[in-house]
Amino acid sequence: MGDIIIDSFLKKFSTKNNLLSFDHFTQFEMFTNFLSIYNEYNSMSFNLTDTLTGKATQGIDGIAIIVNGKICTSLKEIEDLIESTGYLDAKFVLIQAKTSSKFNSEELGGFFRWCKTFFKESSDLFSSDEMKNFIEMKNFIYQNAELMTRHTPFCELYFMTTGIWNEDANLVNIVNDGKQELENLNMFNNDIVNFIPCGSKELQELYRKTTTISKTTITLEKRVTLPKIKNIDSAYSGVIPFSEFKKIIIDKNGNIKSVFEDNIRDYLETSKNAVNKDIEETIKSNNFEYFCILNNGITVVTDKLISSGDEIVIENYQIVNGCQTSHVLYENKDLEGIDNLLIPVKIIATKDINIKGDITRATNNQTAVSKQELEALTHFQKTLEEFYEASNNSSLEILYERRTNQYKQKDISLYKIVNIEIQVKVFSSMFLDLPHNASGHHGKLLNSLGDDIFNLNHSYYPYYISGLIYCFMEEYFLNNKIDKMYKKYRFHIIMIAWYLMNSSRVPDFTNKKSTQKYCEKMKIILLDRNQNINLLKQSINILIDSKLNLDLANRKTSELASNTKKIQD
Repeated sequence: MGDIIIDSFLKKFSTKNNLLSFDHFTQFEMFTNFLSIYNEYNSMSFNLTDTLTGKATQGIDGIAIIVNGKICTSLKEIEDLIESTGYLDAKFVLIQAKTSSKFNSEELGGFFRWCKTFFKESSDLFSSDEMKNFIEMKNFIYQNAELMTRHTPFCELYFMTTGIWNEDANLVNIVNDGKQELENLNMFNNDIVNFIPCGSKELQELYRKTTTISKTTITLEKRVTLPKIKNIDSAYSGVIPFSEFKKIIIDKNGNIKSVFEDNIRDYLETSKNAVNKDIEETIKSNNFEYFCILNNGITVVTDKLISSGDEIVIENYQIVNGCQTSHVLYENKDLEGIDNLLIPVKIIATKDINIKGDITRATNNQTAVSKQELEALTHFQKTLEEFYEASNNSSLEILYERRTNQYKQKDISLYKIVNIEIQVKVFSSMFLDLPHNASGHHGKLLNSLGDDIFNLNHSYYPYYISGLIYCFMEEYFLNNKIDKMYKKYRFHIIMIAWYLMNSSRVPDFTNKKSTQKYCEKMKIILLDRNQNINLLKQSINILIDSKLNLDLANRKTSELASNTKKIQD
């Protein structure tokens, strides 16, 4: 490409994610997809290969569909999110990558034409399975427009090169014409399409954003310094106007930040949650002065706090209580006068992980969350993270991510990171015979499993084993050692592989000694690359030869419990 800085960043990214066997353009395509989507999503918790549109696709290299704050890769995930929240918010992110050192008018015009084709009611010019899946999700979203109670979908278009965007009049005209044609479809929020041209300078900024920790500076005038406490570096309690609080939860693009992952509850839509409804009613009634006495407030835990006068800098922070309040405030951020609303807040600086867990439990003691749930999503998750680390060796490293972006500064491939969503899906597929449920939203699946998962008495070994086979499989999909056409059946493949490795019944996972013995046999097989890839290929052959009529183009075949039963038989 000739841009020495971008070439350096691209090489680091490709080395880190095991992409060096790909041609230069494919590396750049994945690189720019990652940067664009991270900029909109504020999280690394997505699969790179799920963003690709397929080699046969013209004009669009990457797509992310974000529904209710979650990247969705299947229609089933969207259905589950709607069922659990009762509403529909959507954002479409479309990306075109060009390795040329300038913005080309023909390529730019083509990008807009193909974007318009994607949003048309009939989009049969796209033939790849990947695009058919994106189009199916897009159509479903618009078919459920009555659930868009807040706004119609946002549309973000990223055009990525290594050139310089200098507002060339010819290019600006092409952009304006392209945006106008899309906006005339009347499909987007306020009929606005956001176009983001990214040249060398912008790519550098986006890449650096993916490697820096969360950090913000706020003014906290009305505060009390709490007394010195063991293992607490510093702590403040007070009130903060929304004009300052939004610096904590909203990024410069207007997106809500991923700073809630230590909070044990997902955000619940206002209409389905009495607490959220009360918060919103207080705000919308313009009773701003009552908010700070009616609301329990926000608790922020930060690794580092620097105070200078009324200014406070917080680094690598999490909101451990106040997820619901924060989201309701975010949804009403444009309400006239809301910047003056005062919010009760506690900011606590500590690096002690046990103290963080204690704070999370103490500040989430509402009746809606049981003590068992609190323990499962604090102590269990932390110990599971430690188990993954202890199980690694010099030739293999996979990590458990219990907090979003906790490894963003670590030199590890994205596919070697198992987050809570992946863990729920692979564990339930491998050991609970539920691969047909794994294509949906993990929150619904988690709620249905009860004590069958993240049980405080469970051995951690099965969780690690299921994460291990998943990471190897994702690597093989990424590097084309296993055909991507089978990816929608990846959870079924994991279940079959488990059957092939074991003739005995699953032990009681609360019996840690027998569970360890059971899992160690599987670990020996999985750590041998020749054995594990042959195992996965054999599992695919069994899947093909099973009694179900394998229709790779039909998503529903992977979601049927009856098909799981046929595989088992």
